Amino acid sequence: MPETQVRQLIAMMDRTPVHSQLEVCLPPFEVKRSSLDKLARGDILILPTQQLEVTILEEGDHIMAHGLYGNYRDAPSILIVENGTKPLYPNDSNKYELLKISLGEIEKRELDRGTIIRLHQDKRHDATLYRGKEPIAYASLVQVDKKAALQIGEVK
Repeated sequence: MPETQVRQLIAMMDRTPVHSQLEVCLPPFEVKRSSLDKLARGDILILPTQQLEVTILEEGDHIMAHGLYGNYRDAPSILIVENGTKPLYPNDSNKYELLKISLGEIEKRELDRGTIIRLHQDKRHDATLYRGKEPIAYASLVQVDKKAALQIGEVK
């Protein structure tokens, strides 16, 4: 293959995104905009669920499956409990903002019910909080009064 064709092929491959990961998030929930503006290190956010239910998203924020977060063989993992594709619901409130909390990524594969998939997380924190597409804080998963919660470790 001539050198110019090789360069063109390499340039084309660089422009074509390859997404082999799916994002694992806690179900989005609404938070007052004023509370998000005051978010500080050490703050605790009590999560609205007893179990750590998760939503698995592909690019474009389409829900691919639902699962449960836990440890399997001493590694953070996701147990798939339901699969199916649907768009993430939009937020149209002026007073509240939809908070997206990412726990990490899993390899893109078949998401059959009952499958356990290892979660790839950042070593420094358990979760990243997003306001729209922008990360606003990093947090650790904690337990407060037997409820799952996030403790803010760093605010951007």
